[in-house]
Amino acid sequence: MLIEDDEGLWPLYSKSLKNLNVVLTKVATAAEACKKLQAQKFDLALVDYHLPDATGISIVERFGHVLACVLVTAMGDENLVLEAIQKGAKDYVVKDASCHFLKLLPGVVSKAIEQTKLQLELNTTRNRMRIVFDQTYDLMLVTDRDFFILDISKNAATRYGAFFLDHGYQLDKWVKQETLLRLFEKQQVQENIELSMGNRKVFFRLCCRSLHEKELLFIFHDMADVIEAKKAKKVIATINQEKADLIIQNRLLANRNNIETSSILGFTNNVLALRKTITNVADTNASILIIGETGTGKELVANEIHFQSQRKQSALIKLNCASIPENLVESELFGHERGAFTGAIKDRKGKFEQANGGTLFLDEIGEISLAVQAKLLRVLQEGSFETVGGSSVIEVDVRIIAATNRNLAAMVKQGKFRADLFYRLNVIPINVPPLRKRANDIILLANHFINRYCSLYGREKPILQDEHLDYLLQHGWPGNIRELQNSMERFVVLGQFQAANFTELEKPTIESDLDFDGGALLSMKNIETKHLTEVLTHCRWQVSGDNGAAKILELNPNTLRFRMQKLGISKTKEK
Repeated sequence: MLIEDDEGLWPLYSKSLKNLNVVLTKVATAAEACKKLQAQKFDLALVDYHLPDATGISIVERFGHVLACVLVTAMGDENLVLEAIQKGAKDYVVKDASCHFLKLLPGVVSKAIEQTKLQLELNTTRNRMRIVFDQTYDLMLVTDRDFFILDISKNAATRYGAFFLDHGYQLDKWVKQETLLRLFEKQQVQENIELSMGNRKVFFRLCCRSLHEKELLFIFHDMADVIEAKKAKKVIATINQEKADLIIQNRLLANRNNIETSSILGFTNNVLALRKTITNVADTNASILIIGETGTGKELVANEIHFQSQRKQSALIKLNCASIPENLVESELFGHERGAFTGAIKDRKGKFEQANGGTLFLDEIGEISLAVQAKLLRVLQEGSFETVGGSSVIEVDVRIIAATNRNLAAMVKQGKFRADLFYRLNVIPINVPPLRKRANDIILLANHFINRYCSLYGREKPILQDEHLDYLLQHGWPGNIRELQNSMERFVVLGQFQAANFTELEKPTIESDLDFDGGALLSMKNIETKHLTEVLTHCRWQVSGDNGAAKILELNPNTLRFRMQKLGISKTKEK
C-alpha cells in the first residue's frame, strides 16, 4: 500500500516498483489507509510522514506489528527517523526534489519485505521450539551469535535458572568459547563435557544447532541418565533368545483385530497383498504352505496367521525340521514313551500334543524323510497318532503351517516328497517376497532395526548418510531381511557404516526352484488350476463324498465346482 497525499507522485512510485512485480494500492489519507488495512492483508506499506489527517508514524505504530512499514519523509530529522524505527518501521527513505529517492526505493522495499519474512520464520521456529522447551528436562538455551542467552527451557529454568542469572546470561562464561565455536562451526556433538553446576560437577552431552542466521540452540543432556540407561540396557541384553521370542509373541497378541498393527512392516504392493492374504486365511483351519527364500520372514508370517486366528489363545509350537537329526524328528513330532529307544529316560510329549488346540509351525518341511512324511500325513488325515514306543492313540486338533525355501512340487516329481502330503500342506500357498522385490521398504526396515538395536544396546542413533542409502537400495540382499537386520546391528554396534562387511551370499535360487512346470514361473491362477486338476485326476473327477476332491482340499463341494467353472477346469479338457 502506498499512503501518499500527493497523487501526482503515484505514477512515479508505480514505475519505480514495476520490476518488483508488486500489486500497489494507493490511498491519500490516513483514514482511508486504516480502513483498507483492516479489511485486507498487505505485506508492506510505504507511509508518507505528512498526511492531511494524521502523521505517518501513527500508521506505523498501529499496523507495524502485522506488516512491514517504510516511512517516506521530506525531512532528514534523525530524531524523527529514530522514533519511526522505535514504533515499528522497518526502514525509511528521504524525499528529494529531484526524486532520486525513487531509484533507491526498490532496494529498500525488497529489504523490508525480506526482513519481515525472516521474522515470521523466526517466530514460527520459536513457537514450535517452545513446545519442546515446555516438555523437555534437558537444559536447552537459545543464544545470539555472541552467546548472549536469549531464552532458557522451562524445566531447566526451574533446575538451573538461578545459576545462569548469577553468570550474567553469558554462556561463554560457563563453557569455554572455543568449545562453543567448535560446536557451532562443525555441528559436532561434544560427549562427556564436565561443567560446574554450583557446588557439583556434572557430565553433559552438548550439541549446537543454528535456528536462524542470528540465533543458536544449545542442548545440554545430563549424562547421568545415559549412564544409568546403559546399565539397564546391558541387563536387558543378557536375556536369552527364548525370552525375547516370548516378548515378541506377547506384543503380537495385542490388538490383532486391526491389520495396521501387523508386525510385518512395509507398504509396497506385494507386502500389502501379503498382509491381506494373511487376514483372509487366518480365521480358517486350512493348512498353509509358506514359500520364500531364506531370511524373508516366513516365521513372522506364521506368527501373524496364528495371532490373527481364533486359535491365538492357544499355543503356537514351532519346529525347524532341518535342525533335528533324522532319527529324532519322529520323537520331536509325536513324543515318546520311556525306554522307547536309547536315551529315552522319561516320557516326553511331542510337538503335536503340545500344540493341541493351537497351531504347529513346521519350518523347512522339505527336509523330513519319506518315512516321517507318511506318519505326518496320517496325523493330518485322521487327527490322531501314537507316540514312539507307545500303543495308545492320542487325538489332537492342530492347525498346520509349513514353510520351505525349496520347491516341493519339483521334489514330488523327483520322488523326494510325497504327493499326497504336498496336497495336504499346499491347500493355501503363500509366497513371501524377497527383499529385492520390495525395495521401497528397505529404508523403513533399516531404520526399524537401527532403532531396535539402539534401544537394546543403549547406543545413540547413527545417521544414515546419502551414500549409505544408495548402498542399501543398490545392494541385492541375497540374505534378505535377515541380512539387513544383521547389517544394521553391526552398524549400531560399530558406530560406522562399513559396506564392505555386508554379507555377500550366493544369489538365491528360490525363484528358479519355484518353477513348478519346468519352464517360466507360473501365475497364482495357473498354479491353482494345475493343483485342482491333479487332485481331481487323483480322485477320478469325483467332487463330493468321502473319496471326493472337495474332502482332500477341505472345500465345500459347491465352492470347488464354482472354482472349476471359473478356472475352466473340466474332465473333457483334462483329456
